This record gives sequence, C-alpha cells and structure tokens, in this order.
Amino acid sequence: MPDEEPAAPPPSAEENGEQTDEDTSRANGKTAQPDGAPTDLNRSSAENDLNTLNQNNYYFYREVDAREGTIGVLNGGEARERPPTAAVGRIDATAIAAVVDSYVPPATHDEAIAALAEHRVLVLSGDPLIGKRHAAIKLLREATQGPLVLLSPTISLESLGSRTYEAGHGYAAIDWCDIERGREGGRPGTEFEWLAVRGRVQEAGAHLVVTTAGQVGPGLGPGAAVPCVRWDRPSPRSLLARLLDGRVEAAVQEQAAALIPAECSVPGVVRIAERLAAGLKPDDAVSAVLELVDREHVETWFDKRPDRRQIAEVAVLALVPGVRDRRFEELLGRLESELAVHLPPPGRPTSAEDAPAVSVENALPQVRTERADAAGLIERYPVPGGGRAAFGLRFKKESYRSLALTELWRRFDSGLWDAVNNWLRGVVKEADLQVPVATGLALLSAVSFEEVESQYLEPWSRGALQAAGQLTAVFVLSHLSLDDDHAATALRIATRWVSHGNQPQRWTAAMVFSGELGARYPTDAARRLWQLIPQTNGLSEPAALAMGRLFATLVYRSRGAAEVIRLLGDRLAPTRPVGRTAKLRRLILTAICSVLSGRDPVTGHPSAAHFLADRPDQATPLGGLWAATWRNVHHREQALESLAKTLICQLHVSDAPHRDARLLSEAVALPLDRLERGAMYADASGLLRQRGWSGAEAGQVQILLTVLREHPTAK
Repeated sequence: MPDEEPAAPPPSAEENGEQTDEDTSRANGKTAQPDGAPTDLNRSSAENDLNTLNQNNYYFYREVDAREGTIGVLNGGEARERPPTAAVGRIDATAIAAVVDSYVPPATHDEAIAALAEHRVLVLSGDPLIGKRHAAIKLLREATQGPLVLLSPTISLESLGSRTYEAGHGYAAIDWCDIERGREGGRPGTEFEWLAVRGRVQEAGAHLVVTTAGQVGPGLGPGAAVPCVRWDRPSPRSLLARLLDGRVEAAVQEQAAALIPAECSVPGVVRIAERLAAGLKPDDAVSAVLELVDREHVETWFDKRPDRRQIAEVAVLALVPGVRDRRFEELLGRLESELAVHLPPPGRPTSAEDAPAVSVENALPQVRTERADAAGLIERYPVPGGGRAAFGLRFKKESYRSLALTELWRRFDSGLWDAVNNWLRGVVKEADLQVPVATGLALLSAVSFEEVESQYLEPWSRGALQAAGQLTAVFVLSHLSLDDDHAATALRIATRWVSHGNQPQRWTAAMVFSGELGARYPTDAARRLWQLIPQTNGLSEPAALAMGRLFATLVYRSRGAAEVIRLLGDRLAPTRPVGRTAKLRRLILTAICSVLSGRDPVTGHPSAAHFLADRPDQATPLGGLWAATWRNVHHREQALESLAKTLICQLHVSDAPHRDARLLSEAVALPLDRLERGAMYADASGLLRQRGWSGAEAGQVQILLTVLREHPTAK
C-alpha cells in the first residue's frame, strides 16, 4: 500500500564535518540585506535558485549552440565541431586512433614505455597543455590492446588503491589532483599508498597512467613504488610533420614551423596544422591561430593611450557582452563612477592655456560615433528584432575580446580592477546579465586565474553577494567545464567547495554539479550530490532537488543519465517508510520526484520523455522509481502528473510513442499490487477528466489505464 510518510527533517546520518553557526547560513538574496548577510537555505530558496538557473539556461545554451556546441571563450573564440564529450569513462576507438595517428614521442617516451611495462603504473609530470593526455592514451595503447578508460581527475589515492580494475584494461587519470586530502593540490601521497595502487593494478593485470602538474612526492620516481617520468612538449616542427604526414609541401611545412614559437601549446600546433592542410599559407595559418595580426592591432590601440572613457568602454564590452546601446551606456556610466572613486581623474584646467579649444558648455560629444571609430576595437551593429530597429555593440573581431582583457590586465594596476570588481558586484544582481558576466570572467581566468578565483569565485560562492553571486559563480565554472583544457580545474574547485566549503559554498557546488560540469563528469556529479543528501548541514533537501537538474542536463547532453536512475534506485531499495531509514527515504523520494518532473533546459519537454525515447531499455528502472514515488502520499499527485505528461510528450520526442508509453506503463505497474493498480487507475482517470486531454494526448494516457486494468501480475 502507499507509504504514509510524514514530513521529516533530514537524517542525522554520517556528518561530513559539522559547520559553525556562521558557516551553516546563506545569503539567499530574497530579502534586502547587506552583502554577505547570511540567512538559512530552505527548500523555497533552493527552488528559486534552481529556477533562475533554468531560466538563464536560455542565454547559456543560446551562446553554446551559437558556437556549435561550446562556448569557445578559452579557445580564441573558435567553435568546436561538436559538444565536449564526457571527460570520464571508456574512450571510443575513433578518439584513440586520432591520438595514435598524431602522437609525437618526446625524448622520454622509451623510458616511459619501459617503466609502464615493468610496473604497470606510471606517473607523467609536466606543464599544462604539453600533450600529457595524448601521451597517456598512446602509452596505454602500446601496453595493451584492451579497452581504455578515463578516471576522474579528483579520484582519491585511496580509491586508486582500492577500486576494481579489469584485466587487460588501461586506465588514465588526467590532470590528477587528490582533493580528498584537504587543500586543492593535496599532498602527493606516501610510498606505502602508491605501493597499494601498484599492487592493486598489477594483481588485476591492468595498466594505469596518472598525469599531473603537481609534486611527485616520496612514493614516486626512480627506485620508488611507482616510476615518475618528466614529460616535455614535442617540438612544433616534429608535431607538424606528424600531423600533416606529407599532405603539404615540405617547404610550406618548414616555413610554418619556423614561425611557431617553441612555447606554443600542443592544441595550438594542431589548429595550425589543420589550417595548413586546408590550404592556408603559413603566415596566415600561424597568424590566425596565434592571433598575431589581431594582437598587434589591439596592442597598438592601447599604445595610443586611449582616454578613461574608451578604456571603460572596452572593459564593459569585454566583461558584459551582448547588450544594446542604452543598456551599455548605463553600465558604462556605473563603471565610470567606480573609476572616479578608485582612480580619480586629474583636476580641471587652471589656466586658459590648459583649457580645451571648445568649452564643455558648447560642445555636445558625439559619443556613439566616436565609440565606433574606424581605428577602434568596437562597432555598432543592427540587432535583429522582428522589423524593429535596434543597435548593439560588439568587438569588430571576436578575438579582440580576449586580447583586450589581456592588455587591460597587463597594463593597469589594482585601481582599475578594484573599480571593475565593485562594478560587477552590482551588475550581477541583474539576473539576465549573470551569464554574460560569467563568459567575461571565464575569459579573464585565461589571463589571470588567480584574480578570478580569489576576487570573484571564492567570495561569491561563499555568499558575499547572496544568490546573485552564487549563480554567477555557477555559470563561470559551467563555462570552464565546456573547455577540454579547463574542465578538470572546474571539477577540482567544485569538489573542494562541496567537501570543505561553508554552507553557501557547498550549495554553489551542488548547483555547479547539476549543470555542465555534471555532463563532463556524470559519476562525480551524482556522487557529490549524494554526499550532501544524508548530511545534517541544511543542504539535504536542496541537494535532492539539484539531482533533478543534473538528470535534465545529462539527458540533454545524451550521456550518463542512467547513472542517476541507478544510484537513486540502489539507495532507495534498502530504506523503509518507517524506522531509522524513514527520513533518508523521504529525501531520496524528493530527489526522485525532482528527476521525474525535470524539464529539458532548451525545449522544456519532460527530461524523462527524452530519456525514455533515447533509452527504452531503461523503462524498467525508470518505471520502478515512478511507482515508488506515487506510493508516497506526499508525492503522489506530482508523480502522476509528471507521468502523464511524459507519456503525452512521447508524441513529440519518440519515433515509437505508443511502444514507449506501453513500456513505461508496464514498468510502473509491475511493482504495484492489485489494490495499488486500482488506486492509480482511479487517480489517472480523474486526472484525464480534469485536464481535458483529448485525441492523441488522451490516447497516450489511455495506454497507462489499459495496462493498469489488464496487467497480469498480482501480488
């Protein structure tokens, strides 16, 4: 019979570090309070935050989709060919082949191969963006022809020494950092701990490669438990030769190699090779990737010492793109006011010789014309508006945006940046500007990550600006998650917040894990959200609600959603409506209800409908969760409503809507006894009459009614 579960507070289960009264508070932005004044996080506040995230998804995914699947802000403005893939799990054969075909062995390659063959575990250390990921995959492929699997960058050393490895498999932990050890970066581990890792891998007959830019520690290196090989970037000349493989003339290849600086990243050389293969001249290919001409133009503009208004205009457009004329000018005025405080302008002229030729009273500045000067960086452009004339501002080239931020950071001291900081604190309180600001801060992080992390991400995630700052921090990490080279950094930050932050910071991390970061690391995201649910830190119910947003994100990105269904089913199974697990059961059912009623971030369709259409094999576990949720008196109405809408939505998202509706209906009916099926039949019949569905929509719900009436099982 249905669970008669009373409302109850979260369980006092394992406490993962009790917080102080100050820490277990939150600025939710719903009442007028000074910055940083905390209030308790409750279900209503959490729902408001998640709703705001979902509303801003329109702006977020609009920009993502405009760049063919990635924001591109850290990649010179270039679009990628497809959305970023999950950063964990089995590597497909095509990706492995691409790595093998383009791999250039450095001087330490043979040493690494020999060490991996002897010990089966190897650590590669070296600077970022020098090809360690490709190296790990290539080394593993030489060591084994079995499946290759990417592990989480934040997997603990203890987990590396205790997890299950499959014989013949190769495993890689790229950009590894053991967050569980406290501070980000952690300690590198003892020799005993690395011995445990080596023993586990050897016993299984597997291979493991770990790449890191951090310390190697006493357990690594010559004569230690696990060998550590220093990795260096391949020379641009040798990498070009391997990538082009005779597709361009040797003279062209040599000319391009001579133009590439030795410190050019491996991804940069890859993009140059792609342009050479497409027929670009060496000068054009190198210049396009390294932005040499654009860089010179931006530097020249700054060298001419533009006035404070021009500097402010560039800063506004770089940090808050996509606004129209009046909005831009309003934001500009606010930044100029901050600049007047932090960098006061010189005094007025005191003599006739110093006075301007035309008095201020008689001159009406043609600011908009001057702003779009032919020699400048900015242009006005007509904004499509259904026939209504409107204008916005943008950089003349997309690359100017990141280059302008680089020059602003290089040329101006903290006076400017303190003004920018104070200005942005006000800007992000306008909800529709949070995503644009996040793109600007993501770009700035490529120039000075320390500035973005210390001045924005840390204080904002801790509640300094209430919900507005937390939501903007979420979008900054979401943007970083879209970039292959920075996703692991976003994961480390969010993991540190959820494990060691105060309450607002943990909630910020939960929201991060429910979005694009979760799409890159589905298992990490589900595990970290679950980590919060049983705790007594005031985040149990909010984290349960965030599980629904994670599911919607994973369905939208077509990866890992089944992991959420499996986890919730496994956690629910041993609980009971009464007794010591009753409180935990209530929280799990809250999470399940959030999952089943979640919406696609773009189409607004039920995420469960898309999931069922893509994965009809998951109908049984999905239906089991629906049955369990309907059994609960507190969730029954919402569960039935979401089930009916999912069945109806199959008409729009499935190639076989009747089949999928029947599969799901049978899966829902299977765990129910005869009396329960009769009760659901009555509820569903009433809902059908109440909503007035007709035609094909009513037909989808009728499939459920037919199954409930005719289901052969009886308990």
